[in-house]
Amino acid sequence: APTLTTATTLPRPNPPATFAIDRASFPSQGTLLLEFPSEPGTSYQIQYSDDGLTWLDSLSRIRAAGTSTQWFDQGAPRTTSPPGSGTRFYRVKRLAGS
Repeated sequence: APTLTTATTLPRPNPPATFAIDRASFPSQGTLLLEFPSEPGTSYQIQYSDDGLTWLDSLSRIRAAGTSTQWFDQGAPRTTSPPGSGTRFYRVKRLAGS
């Protein structure tokens, strides 16, 4: 069964506009749930990485309907593979012009 580990990262100079993820859980096998604070009407992009250095955009952008948004990773087509098949990092980016 996949395990979920959280880690604190050191601040970087001029970091991208990212947000803390409030909740990350595996509601079922092969599915990861991320929940993050959001502003209604604002667009966000989930990014993921296998090494914490090279980031890929998930295929779908999110337009928030409320003050908290949930996003599910079940692999393709949103990400290249299902969660739990190795190490994966996630971050949320607020899109410009939102």
